[in-house]
Amino acid sequence: MAVIFDFGVQGAQMLLVLLLAPLLTGFTRKMKARLLLRRGPPLVQPYRDLVRLMRKEVVLADNASWLFRVIPYLIFAATWVAASLVPTFRTGLLFSWSADLIAIVALLGSARFFLALAGLDVGTSFGGIGSSREVMIASLAEPAMIMIIFTLALIAGSTQLSTMAGFLVSSAVGPDLGCWRLGSLPTSPSLPSLVRCSRCSRHRLPRCACSACRNSWAPR
Repeated sequence: MAVIFDFGVQGAQMLLVLLLAPLLTGFTRKMKARLLLRRGPPLVQPYRDLVRLMRKEVVLADNASWLFRVIPYLIFAATWVAASLVPTFRTGLLFSWSADLIAIVALLGSARFFLALAGLDVGTSFGGIGSSREVMIASLAEPAMIMIIFTLALIAGSTQLSTMAGFLVSSAVGPDLGCWRLGSLPTSPSLPSLVRCSRCSRHRLPRCACSACRNSWAPR
């Protein structure tokens, strides 16, 4: 019975992620429009776009191979699995053992690779331009994502998302973390201040001497 319940919770999260993804896209577009002092599209506009696109017929180039037909399904599956492995609504899911940040980055990177490969498969100039742009964005975004992931893994002590989520909701996040407290990270002006925080903790100073924690910590 417990296994059936775990399967149901995992399936419910995967379904919710699939259904709420367009709503998140609409919310992002709405916020961007608000920042530009515009009205912006309605929140349900991505759902309308999906319904309209589903009614259109498939358009394929004459020289497109079987790979071009399969790649959209591969991209959708990789992105859906990566988003479903994130403990969005509950921790300790059935497939939480496979919810590793490195695996999720690999899934997203594979989806980006297949997207660039689909653009090159047709052999047109516009497809090559789009693929080169996608690879250029990936070369800038992927290293930053990996650096953020390993920074969080260094704080939590694991790359498992369930372990990291449990760590963030535990009582260890706070004064017990010393100068690694997550609440002080947004106020930190740069990475050197975080390094100074770790140095203060390593030398066990009575008070953190960095500018990010000077006014927020009491003497130990």
